[in-house]
Amino acid sequence: MNHWLRALGSFAFLLFVLMLAYQQTQAPAARTDSDLDYAAITSHVATIAARPHPMGSVAQREVRDYIVQHFEGLGLQTEVQKTTVVYRHPFNDSGPTIIGNVENIIARLPGTGTGNGDALDLVLMAHYDSRADGPGAGDDASGAAAIMETARVMAAGTAPRHDVVFLITDGEEMGLLGAQGFFRQHPAAAKAGLILDFEARGSYGVSSMFETSEGNSWLIDNLIASAPNLNAGSLTYEVYKRMPNDTDMSISRGEGIPGLNFAFISGLHDYHSMGDSATNLNPDSLAQQANYALATARHFANLGRWPDPAEMQAAGNKTYFNLRNGQLVSYSERVAVATGVVVLVFGLWIFVGALRSQQVSWRGLGQGVLALMALLVLVGSLFASLIEHQQGVEAGVAHLVALGEWPFFIYLTVTLGMVIWFGSALKRGMKTAEAVVPVLLILSLSLLSGGSGLVGVLLLLVMMPLLWWLGKRPTRPALWSATLLIWWLLTARVLFSVPNAAYVFVWPLFAVLLAVMLQRKPVFTSGGISTVLLNMLAAVVPLMLLVPVLVLVYLALGTALPQGVMVFSVLVLLLVWPLLRDIGRPAKGVLALICIGAGLTLIAVVILDQGFDTRHQRGEELFFAIDVDRQKGFWVTPDARPGSWLGKFMGENPEQVNLNWILPAYDQSVDVREAALPDFQAATLSVVDDQLIDGSREIRLHLQSPAGAEYINLLFSMDAGISAATVNGFDVELPGVQRQAAAAVEKTDAMKEADNKSSSDWWRWRWYGLPASGAEVVLALQPATPLSLRIVEVDWGTPEGMPQRPGNSMPKSYRWSDSTVIFQTVILDGQTEQ
Repeated sequence: MNHWLRALGSFAFLLFVLMLAYQQTQAPAARTDSDLDYAAITSHVATIAARPHPMGSVAQREVRDYIVQHFEGLGLQTEVQKTTVVYRHPFNDSGPTIIGNVENIIARLPGTGTGNGDALDLVLMAHYDSRADGPGAGDDASGAAAIMETARVMAAGTAPRHDVVFLITDGEEMGLLGAQGFFRQHPAAAKAGLILDFEARGSYGVSSMFETSEGNSWLIDNLIASAPNLNAGSLTYEVYKRMPNDTDMSISRGEGIPGLNFAFISGLHDYHSMGDSATNLNPDSLAQQANYALATARHFANLGRWPDPAEMQAAGNKTYFNLRNGQLVSYSERVAVATGVVVLVFGLWIFVGALRSQQVSWRGLGQGVLALMALLVLVGSLFASLIEHQQGVEAGVAHLVALGEWPFFIYLTVTLGMVIWFGSALKRGMKTAEAVVPVLLILSLSLLSGGSGLVGVLLLLVMMPLLWWLGKRPTRPALWSATLLIWWLLTARVLFSVPNAAYVFVWPLFAVLLAVMLQRKPVFTSGGISTVLLNMLAAVVPLMLLVPVLVLVYLALGTALPQGVMVFSVLVLLLVWPLLRDIGRPAKGVLALICIGAGLTLIAVVILDQGFDTRHQRGEELFFAIDVDRQKGFWVTPDARPGSWLGKFMGENPEQVNLNWILPAYDQSVDVREAALPDFQAATLSVVDDQLIDGSREIRLHLQSPAGAEYINLLFSMDAGISAATVNGFDVELPGVQRQAAAAVEKTDAMKEADNKSSSDWWRWRWYGLPASGAEVVLALQPATPLSLRIVEVDWGTPEGMPQRPGNSMPKSYRWSDSTVIFQTVILDGQTEQ
C-alpha cells in the first residue's frame, strides 16, 4: 500500500475521530419532543440576567419579585425566607466573616404521597443572585429558568407522589449563604430527601452531571433511566470532590442529603464577567439543562420509597462514563476493580510473550523509557515557556482564556507534530540537527518569555546529548512499548486508589492491548489495508474517551497548567502510536513538520496576539473612592496604561498609593486622581446601648446604610479584645487571633494609627444584603479599651464623570470595577458607666 495514501488516510481518520471526540464536549441540539417551552426559558433568562444583580442590590430584588410572581401564578405555595446567615470559612481563620441577610424563594408543588415511603421532598435548586461584575445568564439564570419552566410543566400535569420544592437560593456567590439559610434554619429542610442542583461555569458546552453524593449506585441507575442526552463521568466526580470548589449542593451534601449536580463549563471567559449575558448564552446548553431538570424531576418525584442515606452508602458507588453523547455505560465498583485486574493481567501476559519472542528487549525498553521522558520534558518545557510568556505579557493569560478551547487545539497540533517527528526520528536514527533544533527553539522561547534561559541551557547541556545518543543506538528505543508500560503502571495506580476513575486508563489500555494481540495474526502482519484498519480501530476508544477529558480539563483549569495537559496528551497520542507511525512514514515525517509549523504559526498569529474585541473583552478596573475622614473623592485604577482610555483619563502623573489605604486586606498598588466630591450618604454605626455587665463591656450598635450599599466591610481593631459578638441575635465565631486577644490582659500601648494597620490587625466582616431598616450588632469587650473600626461600603455605580468604556473593555472580575467605595474610620472610646 502506498505510504502517502496510507499516511493521508490515517491522518484523515485521526481528524475525524478527534472531531467526534470534541463533539462530546458540546451540547446536543435542543430536543423537539420535549414538553418544555424553550422560548419561555429564554425569556426568563433575559429578564433575570438583564443586568448584574448581586445579593442585596435593587436589581436583585426585582429578580426576586419576578420569580415569586411566576411561582405564585402557577398556584404553587410560595414564600420568601428572610433570615441572617453568619459564615466563616472552616479552613481559613484569617479570612473575613461573611454575613448575609438572605432572601430565599421557596415554592412547593404538593404530591399525592401518604407518607408511606414517599414522605420526603424532592428539591430542585439553583441560585438567582449574580456577581456584581456580570449579569449571570449562565451562572445561574440558566438554572433558575430551567427550574421555573419545570415548575410550570409539572404544575400543569398530574401531581407527583413526592412533594417537589423549587428552591431558588440567594447569596450563593457570596459563600453559599442562601443554601446555609435553608438547610440549616428552615423547617422544610428536615423533609428534603433528594437534591437536584443546576449550575454553570461558562456560557456554552455540554451540560454534565458532574457531582453526586456518596453511595451513588441507586442515583446513577435512576439518572440513566430518566435523563435524555445524558453526559456524565465518575472521573469528574472523583476529581471534583478532591477540589476546593463549592456549589449550593456542598451545603445539602454536608447535611447528609443525597443529590445530583448538573453544570456546563465551556466559555470560562464569560464566567463572572459582563460576557455572561443572555445574548452569549448557548441556547442548546440552556435547553439541555432544562431537559435534565424536567426529566429527572418527573422521574424521581414519581418513584416510591427512596433509599435512605445509610442504604445508599451500603450500596456503594458506580463507575459511569460516556462513549458517545447520551449513551452512558455504568457498572459497580467491584466490577471496575475486577475488570481492571483482568486488563492488567492481560497486559502482563502480552508483555511476557513479547519478551520471550524477542519482540521487545529489556535494553530497548529501558531506552524507550528514557526517550519517553525526554519527549515529555521537551513538550512540557515548550508549553511552560509559552505560558510563562503569556503570564509576563499584560492581559496575556486573560486573552488565552478568552479564546476558549482553541488554544488547546493549537497546542495539540504542535504536540501531535512533535510526537510524530520524535518517534519517526528515533526509528530511522536521529540526526544531530534534529537533536539541536527543538532544544534551541525552547531556549529561544524561554528567553522570549523574560526568563533567565536557565531551563533552555539545561536542556542544551543535558537533553541534546541524550537525544543524539538515543538516535545513534544500534538498538532502537522501544518508545511504544515504554508508553504501554507507563500506561500499565498508571492504570494499576489509579485502579487501586480511585477505582471509579480508572476507566479512563483501563479501556484505552485494553483496546490497544487487544490490537497488539491481533497484530500477531497472519492477516495483520502483511502491513496492508487490514493492518491500517486495525490501527484505526485500536485508536477509537482511547481518543473518544480521553480527548473530551483533555479538553474539559484544559477549560476547567483556565490555562493555569496547559503544559501538564499537553504532557498527558503525549501519553494519549503515543498510546495510538501505530496510527501515528503510519502518518509519519512518508518523506521523513513531512506531515509532522507541517503540524509543528502550522501550530507554531497559529500560536504566533492567534495566541500571542493580544487583541481584544467586543466578544472577548479586556477586564479593566476603575472605581470612585470617597474618603469620609478627609472629605475627598478619588478615581482609582490599577490598570492605567499609557495611551489607553484609562491612561488618558487618569492623566500623565497620577498619584500612586496602596489599596490598603482603603481596605487593609487589599495589598495592591493603584493610581489615583483626585476629583470633586459628589453628594453621598455614608453608612452609620450608632450606639444604642453601652453598659458594663459583670465586669465586661457590652455595646449594642445599629448599622445602617442610607445609600443602600450592596455590601459593607466592617473591620474591628484586634486591640479591642472582643470576646463575643452577635448580629441580629446570631452568634459570630471569633477568629483565632481575636480569641487570643480577648483572652490576653488589657493592653496599655496606644492604639495604632488606623491607616497604618495591616490586614492582620483587623477582624473583618463582609456584610451582604443589609436591609433598609439596618441591623443590630452586639459586642462584648474589655471595659476601658477604645473600639476602633473601619467601615468600607461598596455601591455599584459611579458618580458622573466616568468615561465610557470602549467596546473591547469590561469591568474586571472579582474587583470594585464601576462602583463607588465609601470608607471611614470610627473610634468609640472605652468609657462607660455602671
